[in-house]
Amino acid sequence: MKIKFALICFLILYLSVECTNKKQQDKKKSPSVDVQKTQAAQKIIVHGQIIDSNSGNPVNKAFIIVAGTNIGTISDMDAKFSISAPYGAKKLNISADNYELLKVDIESDKEMIIKLVPKKN
Repeated sequence: MKIKFALICFLILYLSVECTNKKQQDKKKSPSVDVQKTQAAQKIIVHGQIIDSNSGNPVNKAFIIVAGTNIGTISDMDAKFSISAPYGAKKLNISADNYELLKVDIESDKEMIIKLVPKKN
């Protein structure tokens, strides 16, 4: 009987310690969630328009990709685009059918006007 009582006391003590440890671990996890939210918030919005370097006409359906990532978008019917790039991103790669690939520096503080050069036949 004493052994059963001791065993029950041990189990109660063990479970209370485990519950306390679980609560402490949950508290430690909270800051990492905040860090992830902070990192997610560190993005820059880049927007602009893609035009033909010769005619000045809009180039719709151009592909805009943040260099070194898989983040991209396509220019709309007015050749305008907006993309959310990771903080610290430096370049955009822009391509369109019948135009040369263009790599440009990111300018997040103003609307970018990007001139694509037609491919030579």
